[in-house]
Amino acid sequence: MIRTSIAVTVLLVFVTAPALAQMDKRDREKREITKIATKEVETKEIKCETDADCPDGMNCDVVKLLCVDKAMTLSDFEVSLLDKKFEELQEKKSTLRTKSIKQMEELLAANPYYKNKAEIYFRLAEAYWEENHYQYLKARKKWMEAMDKFDEGLLTEKPAEPEQDYTVSLEYYRKILREYPDYMRIDEVLYYLGRGALEVGKTSKDRQLQREGIKHFDNLTQNHPQSRLLPQALLHQGEYYFENRSLYFAKSKYETIINNHPAAAMYNYALYKLAWVYYNLS
Repeated sequence: MIRTSIAVTVLLVFVTAPALAQMDKRDREKREITKIATKEVETKEIKCETDADCPDGMNCDVVKLLCVDKAMTLSDFEVSLLDKKFEELQEKKSTLRTKSIKQMEELLAANPYYKNKAEIYFRLAEAYWEENHYQYLKARKKWMEAMDKFDEGLLTEKPAEPEQDYTVSLEYYRKILREYPDYMRIDEVLYYLGRGALEVGKTSKDRQLQREGIKHFDNLTQNHPQSRLLPQALLHQGEYYFENRSLYFAKSKYETIINNHPAAAMYNYALYKLAWVYYNLS
């Protein structure tokens, strides 16, 4: 079944509008979006039991057993922010990161008892994460462009979707958690462990790894409430619950961001996904 939600069209415009940066309008906008999110237009319906029964761009609603439009993912949102100037800057950073990684690994190899090993572990984990994430976003942008051509009939073979791989970065973060649990930036360690475990677990369909990710995020949100990464942790928890159809849990996470963190970078995205929650609950 194809259902086209008014909320989707309106919120896509909403998220990209420059006026969204104006904080004094947010309360009014939030009320309007909540109203819009409950409205929908019925068109052709497609029955389903799993996502495999639905066309590209749709998911199976396991409660209604009908295909529904697929919501924008966080990765797609990040890709939408890429432009030529940004990519040129990131290419320069990528070159420097690669050189820095080599130097730090050589330092550890030559000095296995280096006194600031925790800091080197952290910097290596961070560098590997940023490099792998940037390369993934570049690959995903090319894939999205190729998918457009495939949908238009310009490509005969469906392009393979790129996968995220933070294996090396995660291992360095785990070393910090095991060997230096009182490290001063442990909240950042927990955040990247949570995010990486969730994303790699999703790609590999490893439920245990995804549960590890949620455990790290729970640790962060419960034990480090003043962390600057708290809104991002809540967002990734919301994404996990949304994708696993635990809509009331997802709703709680998105609403916490909207109500408690109005200056968060992903405030608008949280509004967008909250509208999808309302749509799926209606």
